[in-house]
Amino acid sequence: MVPPLSHCPRCGSRSLIWYGIVAGKQLWRCKRCRYQFTRLEGHDTPEPTKRAAVSLYGYGLSFNAVAHLLGTTAQSVLRWVCSYVDRCCAKPPPEDAVVIELDEIWHCLQRKDNKVWIWKA
Repeated sequence: MVPPLSHCPRCGSRSLIWYGIVAGKQLWRCKRCRYQFTRLEGHDTPEPTKRAAVSLYGYGLSFNAVAHLLGTTAQSVLRWVCSYVDRCCAKPPPEDAVVIELDEIWHCLQRKDNKVWIWKA
């Protein structure tokens, strides 16, 4: 059963199916692009909540702690912090980089299940 006037947020298709329950919310799946989502209406979180999340993370709280305080998910907090950094923080110009090549091998000591990793830079 598909609710009226609902569509996939990714491709816009109206071919949706119920796909279970996640965190107490109905999970939907698009038949066309197979995208899974929980909300049929607006996905926007208020801007003050996003700013609060970025500020709390800036003060040293973890993504999980900020998400718990604001009643959202750690993935959302991560996305808001990354978008803030992309928008507001200047990226340094690229400089000449020193290239270091790493290589690893493993070697057995005395018996086959006693592996030792050797790193070479």
